[in-house]
Amino acid sequence: MPVTTRSMTKKIQAAAIVACFKELDEDITEDYFDPEVLKMLRGRIDKIKTRFENKENYEDILKDLEILGEDAGEYI
Repeated sequence: MPVTTRSMTKKIQAAAIVACFKELDEDITEDYFDPEVLKMLRGRIDKIKTRFENKENYEDILKDLEILGEDAGEYI
């Protein structure tokens, strides 16, 4: 059965999301953020992970991860 463009796009998006989660887990630590900010950022990550697990729109999740990364940069 041939791979469709749509299914390939979803696989690429899913891989990008997993890579973002890994990078965020490494970067958003107590080494860089005070406890309150860390708790807030981790809460946002958990909500996005839940959406990913529920297979919500991957494109929207990628946008939210980008915004989260930008927001985190403002707290460093």
